[in-house]
Amino acid sequence: MEILKDIKLQINNVEFSYEKTQILKGVSLIIETGSFVSILGPSGCGKTTLFRIICGLLSVNSGSILLDNFDVTHLLPGKRNIGVIFQEAGLFTNMTAIKNIEYVLKNRHGFKNDYKKRAITALDEIGMLEHKDKYPSQLSFGQQQRVAIARSMALKPSILLLDEPLSALDADVRFSLRNELKRIQKQTNMTMLYVTHDQEEALSLSDKVIIFNDGIIQQIDKPLNIIQNPVNNFVNDFVVKNIKIKFEAFSWLAEKGFSYEKQYI
Repeated sequence: MEILKDIKLQINNVEFSYEKTQILKGVSLIIETGSFVSILGPSGCGKTTLFRIICGLLSVNSGSILLDNFDVTHLLPGKRNIGVIFQEAGLFTNMTAIKNIEYVLKNRHGFKNDYKKRAITALDEIGMLEHKDKYPSQLSFGQQQRVAIARSMALKPSILLLDEPLSALDADVRFSLRNELKRIQKQTNMTMLYVTHDQEEALSLSDKVIIFNDGIIQQIDKPLNIIQNPVNNFVNDFVVKNIKIKFEAFSWLAEKGFSYEKQYI
């Protein structure tokens, strides 16, 4: 039996229905402190609904949510000490990068005394300090998302939730920011829960991956175990076959003499 570390987030038999349609069907999971966990599934499978329930944006029909062993099931979003990153950075357009971070810090209890220092540190950790005086309109989408991540991290949340934050970015920017996100997570030991429909993204980033479909968890496991031992046809088709298709495409290019390093470095 695998020995778990400290439990950061525990979801117990959560159910949610919209009108007469049941979206989540008795979802239970445990996320360990300091881990990077992805919820992977196709569009419409219920993963974003689960994300919004954890944030407090939706209320459960039944079940419970524990954060740091404290029941937050019925707490308002602002009372949960959860950081949230969405597809859109959501920066204040009339504020510079540094002011965006300072604003949320000085308006949050416990951060008022050193909010300027914390804002500088947050931007430095994400590699955006040289852009601190730029407005969102002067930043690329990738840079805006970096500032949004820095803003959430500066508040020292108990857990950081990310809902497909890289999906709107170009492939090269997405790859770069993905690596940066993993570096920051390891450096700060921040617990991160990442929602995505991208198999490669989930498998490359995560300590564990939660495969989700039709409102039900299909498999929770380490990436390599999922590839080697898919528990059912859905996991095999959605994850393993898709990864093999990508791998075979790159193998075909290699057989034709294509070298990424030769072409672009």
